[in-house]
Formats: sequence, structure tokens, C-alpha cells
Amino acid sequence: MARKEQVTCDVCGAQKQVSNHWFVATPYKGGLFVQRAGGDLMSTEGIVDLCGEGCVLKKVAEFTSK
Repeated sequence: MARKEQVTCDVCGAQKQVSNHWFVATPYKGGLFVQRAGGDLMSTEGIVDLCGEGCVLKKVAEFTSK
């Protein structure tokens, strides 16, 4: 299920542009599932939009430090 609305990074606040390489993260079985944006999502519940590798790493670090 692809999303079509304007997307903003949940870590740094950047707005998605056509040429960006975005990721999404969703909680999954006690872990964090990260995938490239634009494909079918396993779930839209608890989704986190991430604008690139730097923000992915920040979100993973935040998740693993809990």
C-alpha cells in the first residue's frame, strides 16, 4: 500500500523530494524493520519516515539504546 501525501523525515524534519532516497521503519515483532520507501508496506501502523542513511542510523541507535 503506497502512500501519496507529502512526507517529512521524523528525525530531522526534511521534506521528501523526487530525487531523495528515503526509508521507512516500522516496529515488527519487538524489533525495528527498515526498508526503502516506495514499495508495499507491511503495515502503516507506527511507521517512521527517514530521509537517508544518516537518519536511519540515528533511529536505529535510538531504538537500540532503549
